[in-house]
Amino acid sequence: MNNIYLLLLTIAIISCDNIKKKENMSPVIINKEFFGKTSENEDVSQYTLKNRKGMEVSVISYGGIITSLKAKGRDGKYENVVLGFDNL
Repeated sequence: MNNIYLLLLTIAIISCDNIKKKENMSPVIINKEFFGKTSENEDVSQYTLKNRKGMEVSVISYGGIITSLKAKGRDGKYENVVLGFDNL
């Protein structure tokens, strides 16, 4: 189930990236890092996907929860628009 969320988020980020020329296309960067442990002592990972234009989304493997979504504001700066917690 978590893999489905990651796949959908990857597709969403790639589709938001309006690429006009294939030779300028760079891959989406995906980073995996430790996020925490559940009460059952299972590791929870955080996956961060970033496209070449700077949009970024972070998802944890505990229920596919989106922990961060950085989008460009009117001023051109990327800001996190997700409200939530920094740990489990």
